[in-house]
Amino acid sequence: MVSFTRTVRGTGMADLCILTNRSDPEGGSGLDLIRWHRQKAGTIEHAHDVLMNELAGAALPSQKFGANAPWLRLNVILYNLLSAYKRVGRPEEFHTVRPKRLLLAPQHRRKGPPSCP
Repeated sequence: MVSFTRTVRGTGMADLCILTNRSDPEGGSGLDLIRWHRQKAGTIEHAHDVLMNELAGAALPSQKFGANAPWLRLNVILYNLLSAYKRVGRPEEFHTVRPKRLLLAPQHRRKGPPSCP
């Protein structure tokens, strides 16, 4: 999805253009799509902040774009794996914590030697 906003100076009016592959429901006027777009506002900034500041996405390894693209892809994969781990492998209070807090949190480990069947 791509959205563009153009504001006309001095009038207080703005034009909004939304390009998406989501289909509008039968008989819809497009308002559902606009409501969905407005509900999403502000959700990507958190992911971008974590990716760039806490997972070293901004510390690019090279001056060349071709070398930096795989680095960014690896960071996005790490972010997705970390998000899945927080949801599946940790208690509910860890679902929304930042990576550093997750690193410093105690792990649930079993005490004693492992049992053999």
